[in-house]
Amino acid sequence: MRRSLDLAMVREVLTHASYVMDQLLRGFVVVVCLLAAFQSFATIASLPYVENLKMGSVITFIGMLAYVTFQMTSLVEELGRGEAMLYLAHGLTKRCYLASWILILCVVPIVVFVLSIVVPIAIIAPSLLNNVEIPTLIAYTVLHLATFSSILFLLALSKRRGLVVALGMAMTFLLPIALSLATYYFTSLAPILGIVCPYYYYLTYETSSKLRICPSPPSIGLASLVLTMILIYACFVKVKKLDV
Repeated sequence: MRRSLDLAMVREVLTHASYVMDQLLRGFVVVVCLLAAFQSFATIASLPYVENLKMGSVITFIGMLAYVTFQMTSLVEELGRGEAMLYLAHGLTKRCYLASWILILCVVPIVVFVLSIVVPIAIIAPSLLNNVEIPTLIAYTVLHLATFSSILFLLALSKRRGLVVALGMAMTFLLPIALSLATYYFTSLAPILGIVCPYYYYLTYETSSKLRICPSPPSIGLASLVLTMILIYACFVKVKKLDV
């Protein structure tokens, strides 16, 4: 009985996620093509140095963060139009409704971004995949995207589109600058910012001796993971109380 119930919930999540994905498909395809094209160029330009590849991946990463920000507004608009009430009235539970959006707005972008890094490397310079820094690079980008998405997701549930866009753009473009300034002038603040942006912290830590007195990237990554789990839990709590 429990297993059949779980399978039914998975079907509900995938059905709604498939519907949402159909609505967002055009923009999604464009983003995937642009990411793959730029990352391919970055891979070719960086050979044979992994350090150059890291820097090239930053631009691709910024593009993905901007994409996630504007896609988050789709959830805000759906909640505002009352479409969520229609889905829930036809048997879709709030938990499955939220899970389907998390799949589309958090999990799918992470998978796409990882593939945009791995596939060009595997085709153009497969030997780079043996470099220990590539999995580390991917791990921190995944953590960063997960934390970024969960923060915006929680804010999107408040149905405030302007705040989602403003915070998303600030975290995309201003947070790296803030982290850079903190590294040189307010070093004790850098780890706090790093929890929200572990990928940028990892890159900064690798290139700045000033951060050597601060927690290492793995410690910051663990804190970021804990924060992400708390935020996702908060999303499920909030959606139960959400009047949709």
